Order: sequence, then structure tokens, then C-alpha cells
Amino acid sequence: MLVNPRDDQGLRRIVNRPARGIGKTTLERAEALAQREGLPLLEGLRRAVETGAAGRSARRVEAFLALVDRLARELPGKRIDDAIALVLDRSGYLAALAKEGTPEAEARLDNLKELMASAGDFHAANAAVPDADRSELELFLDQVALISDLDGYEQRAERVSLLTAHSAKGLEFPFVFMVGMEEGIFPHVSSSRSDEGLEEERRLCYVGMTRAMEKLWICSAGERRRYGERSYQTPSRFLAEIPQDVLEVERSARAPGRRDGQVGGVRKGFDEYAQEEPSVDYAFNQEEAGIRRGQRVRHAVFGEGTVIAVIGNDLDQKLKIQFDRAGVKTVMVRFANLEPA
Repeated sequence: MLVNPRDDQGLRRIVNRPARGIGKTTLERAEALAQREGLPLLEGLRRAVETGAAGRSARRVEAFLALVDRLARELPGKRIDDAIALVLDRSGYLAALAKEGTPEAEARLDNLKELMASAGDFHAANAAVPDADRSELELFLDQVALISDLDGYEQRAERVSLLTAHSAKGLEFPFVFMVGMEEGIFPHVSSSRSDEGLEEERRLCYVGMTRAMEKLWICSAGERRRYGERSYQTPSRFLAEIPQDVLEVERSARAPGRRDGQVGGVRKGFDEYAQEEPSVDYAFNQEEAGIRRGQRVRHAVFGEGTVIAVIGNDLDQKLKIQFDRAGVKTVMVRFANLEPA
């Protein structure tokens, strides 16, 4: 909406998120003014304040308009991840989700972390080729525009279809790959806290599996990069519920060592990947690099930050770092690929 102030639908989505006390009646009056004068809804809100049509909500509308104007002045020229961080902070949306504390809010926070990581990757990939006509924010929005192709989906087309398990309901394919079958992803961490949520995830998993007409591949990663950090993964509990006689286990040749993954007490033939050892260049431990509290370092995803704590030593050494943009993170030295800032 900041990039395109005439985006009325975008404005409707954000005007009361988080809640700002701008009621439905106030918005309808602003829409009527905008239609009558041929203005976008944002300008309709301004006119509602000027004419008194906003009523008792006038101060709240003024505060919202001041927020929009301030962000519109500050965003131009900022790198995309900084721009997103600024909007999340100034709008109060991040704080509202943290305060809410529900599983749904936590899932949204996870999505925002992934958005920030994606934005950082986009900046790193495009910083060397600036566009003189369009801002980095505009280019990023082009890339991540949320367009659903399900209505125009042609099942006979000779191409790969990428979709969610929810979107796959009612569809069938000769071959299906279900990826991300790991604890915390499927089932999602927020759904694993209640029997009802877990059962809904199990039903959704069944939907995904039964989309396959001929053959189904189910993939589980031993190690994954999520939200800008690497983590070891545990195979989904749903894998242990599949009858053994219908499974054909395939292991990756990349794994330097193999051992059975244990899921829910049942041993399966799923890989656990040993993480690659870092090169000598990144042996950034306390003895060799003299790392200490207060030192400035640079991380490939999180950017620059200050070391606030050094925990342990040798291969298990961890650092707690206050990053300028990403907040406080704890990283393992041998996997973080840190550089002196």
C-alpha cells in the first residue's frame, strides 16, 4: 500500500491490523467520500477527517494517516529487509502478535521471520545490479506477489504443479512429492500442542498422500535452513504410522554416515545428515580469532552485530549476538561462518 497508495484493497487489510479503533462505519463514510470525489480510499480517509465525517474516530484516523505518511517518507532508499523491519515495528503488528501469544499468532510470527530471511536473500542477490527506475521494495514485491493459479489450473498440462496440501483437496496427480515431512513442519509446531490440532494435521497429511494416483514420494530432510538458521530435523511422526509393507525407503548418497532415525519408538530407515565441517577459513573460535564480548561480527543472513556472550569452547562454542537488524540470536561458531565486521 505504501508503494501504491491507490491500492484500496491493501488499505482495507491493514487499516485495523493491529486494531486501531477505526470502525466499519468510519471506513464506509470514507469510501463514500472517495467514490463521490473520484479519490483513492486513503485520500477518502483524509477527507473524512477534514469534513468531520470520521466523527469520534477522527483522532485514530489521523494517527493512522500520520503513520502512513512517516513510513512513506522513510522507506525510499532502504534495503528491503530494513524496510520490512521498519514497517513491522512502527505499525505495531509484530508487538501485537507477540502479545497475543496464540498458536495462530506464533505461526504468523514464523511466517514473518521467513519473510525477513527471504528479503535478506533477495537483497544479497540483487545488491550488485541496482535498478535506476524502481526501488528494491518494488522489485521484491513483484517477486513475492501472492497470485493464486488454482482457478485457472489445467490438470492436463505437462508441467510440475507446486501447491499446498490444503489447495490439493479434490485434485489428483499420477505422481506426488510431499516434502518437509518433519516434526515442527508437518505436523506444524503450533498444531502439535493439542490433540485436536494434531488430528487435523493427520487428516491433512492423509489428503496429501491420497492425491497420488500411481506413486507417492515422501521426503524428510535431516538438516534444514529455516528463518536464516540451520537446524537438525526429526522425521514426522506420521511416517511411523505408515504400514511398513507399503514403504520403499531410499537414502541419499550425500549422507557421509547413515543410521536409522527413530520416530515414536519405531525405527525407520530415514537419513540423519551429518553437518559438513567448516573450512579452516571459518574456524572462528575464541582461541584462534580472539573473539570476545563486545566484538563486532558479520553474519551472512543476519548482518552485523555485537557479541554479548561467549558460551563454551572448542567445537561446541556458541555466541549470543545482538544483531543490528535481526535482534538477539545464539549461533554455533563452527557453523555460523562469521566474519569480523
